[in-house]
Amino acid sequence: KGGKERKSVWMGGEEKEMKGMDCIV
Repeated sequence: KGGKERKSVWMGGEEKEMKGMDCIV
């Protein structure tokens, strides 16, 4: 997980990343 920071910016919060929203990205 090296782009978790980027995901936070895309979703607007780490909450989304924890829910597995990285699949949508």
